[in-house]
Parts: sequence; C-alpha cells; structure tokens
Amino acid sequence: MKKLSFLVLLFSLGVSMGFAQAAKTRFAVVGLDHDHVWGRMKTLLNTPDAELVAIADTHPELIEKAKTRVPPSVKFFSDYTEMLDQMKPDAVIVTTVNNLHLPILRACARRHIHFFTEKPMAQSGADAREMAHLAS
Repeated sequence: MKKLSFLVLLFSLGVSMGFAQAAKTRFAVVGLDHDHVWGRMKTLLNTPDAELVAIADTHPELIEKAKTRVPPSVKFFSDYTEMLDQMKPDAVIVTTVNNLHLPILRACARRHIHFFTEKPMAQSGADAREMAHLAS
C-alpha cells in the first residue's frame, strides 16, 4: 500500500505541475535516517517520469551507501538548503528524524518546492497547523 501511495504521489505531481510527456519530475531526498528511504529511492529510480537529482544528508556512512544505489549523476550535499538552491528540484522526499520535518518544509515552501514525508508529519498540533498553512 505504501508503494502504491508513493506512485500516486509521483503521478499526481506530474499531472498537477502540467508537465509535458517528455518532462520528468525532478526529485531530491533530504535525509537518509529511516530505512524506508531505500525503497522510496528504488521506486523513484524505476519510475519513468521521475528523476532523482540530489540527496542531502550529514552521515558519511549513509551517503556512501546511497552512492552504491543511485546513478552517478545524482549530486550529494551535506546542507539541504544549499541543495535546494543549487539543484532546484520540483519535489523533495524527506526521510529525516521527525523533529526536522517543519524546518525543511519551511525551506521548501520559501522556494515553492513540493514536500513529501511520512507520518508522523509533525511533532505537535501547532507544528502541523503551521505545515498546513505553509502548504497552502
């Protein structure tokens, strides 16, 4: 079910952003903390209309692991804001520890970049309300 919902996200981003058939949705990943990131990346890499362009993480051992699983064209960053500014992805998949979701969403919202994370989305009701406000 999770893979299906992720594929629906990929498709809906492409449709809602009005991409022509030849254009791909450019994705970036922020955080390699949670094990489900590997499945998300595999799905991205196997989705014809999606392109993984960058990954940001501060853990050298996880970056090395990721480098063995993605094409050499994927760029790596230790600072996600630098990655957002340089790579200008259409969407970001956030798989960090939960307390980092809101600051990353703030950075994405300022740049009009779509944001995806799994539950729990926020640490508190106040954070969730701010996230909803930022998304609108």
